[in-house]
Amino acid sequence: MIERAKGIVRKVTLEVIYEVVEERTKGIMELIKEIKDRQEQDFRYLNQRIDLLRQEVKEEINQLRQEMGQLKQEVKEDMNMFRQEVKEDMNMFRQEVKEDMNMFRQEVKEDMNMFRQEVKEEINQLRQEMGQFKQEVKVDMGRFKQEVGKDIEQLNRQLNSLKEEIKKTNDRIDFVSQGLNQRMDTVIQMLS
Repeated sequence: MIERAKGIVRKVTLEVIYEVVEERTKGIMELIKEIKDRQEQDFRYLNQRIDLLRQEVKEEINQLRQEMGQLKQEVKEDMNMFRQEVKEDMNMFRQEVKEDMNMFRQEVKEDMNMFRQEVKEEINQLRQEMGQFKQEVKVDMGRFKQEVGKDIEQLNRQLNSLKEEIKKTNDRIDFVSQGLNQRMDTVIQMLS
């Protein structure tokens, strides 16, 4: 009878302890899952931002190429029209046309050089912005890793604290069980 009572007390106590441990473990696992989900979302967001910036840079470069192509086409059209006029009035305006052509070529050359310089400056500026963005992403990732490390350390501390509480509870159960055994032995001796 006494042994049965002891077994029932132990069984009930162990069930209570298992329930507490299971609830706390479930809470810790949910917290770890939330941290992992947040980390995956941040990685997805950063990848989307990088892809978006790459697309924007490609689009701007393509737009600059198109504008350059249009400018070349316009210059070609102007040159063809100018040549036609020169041919028609060649005898009368030969010297003037020659001077105008030289001056026009120089202006076009200067404009093209200026345009090329502007395009180079814009591309360099885009590269600098990309470099700054990459640096910011690295800094953000470093901070995020530190935050995750701190969260993991905190979870480890909570887990260790939970283990200590379980050990203390087991020690208390053993102590109470020993006390009950001694009292029951005393009662049995008194009854004998």
